[in-house]
Amino acid sequence: GLDATKFVLGCAVNVGTGERYHSLDRLEFREFLESQAPCIAYGHNAMKYDLLGLYSKDELYEADKVSSGTRVFEFRIGNVRYRDSTHLMPVSLAKVATSVGMEKGHTPQEYIDGTVTEVSDEAISYCYLDCEILVAFLNRLRLLYAERVGLPVEQVALPLTAASMAYRIWCARHWPEEWRWTDAKK
Repeated sequence: GLDATKFVLGCAVNVGTGERYHSLDRLEFREFLESQAPCIAYGHNAMKYDLLGLYSKDELYEADKVSSGTRVFEFRIGNVRYRDSTHLMPVSLAKVATSVGMEKGHTPQEYIDGTVTEVSDEAISYCYLDCEILVAFLNRLRLLYAERVGLPVEQVALPLTAASMAYRIWCARHWPEEWRWTDAKK
């Protein structure tokens, strides 16, 4: 079956520019992501699949992270922050695709069976489609978030979770003026 620890193909699409990159080599793909730093790299179900192909369990264990209990929201490796978009939209990528007016492709059978011997153009296209779905979702979500908090989209960054997004939207729209708040970090 599918073994997420066996890297076969990595694809990335830059959310801001649409630039595409893929590699069949795990270290080369990691180097590409690191060359884009500082950056945030998203994957859908990244904590169960994408990251396990890029890094060993020991590397992830040793990495700086933002977590609560056993849930990891972000890994920080070098100047790359790795996040899982399922913390923002806890549904399948197929449902994410539908939410942005796209359709998810079908996983090539050899990847499901774990019998990949050669990476085809079809597999690369499938991988890029998954990335493009995620890019469309992240761009749409960021736009909606900016609208809800009343800021230009260039001034907002997506929080780690849907819950933190909801709280920030509530604060921006409904925080009573008589309530005082002091930033403990200042």
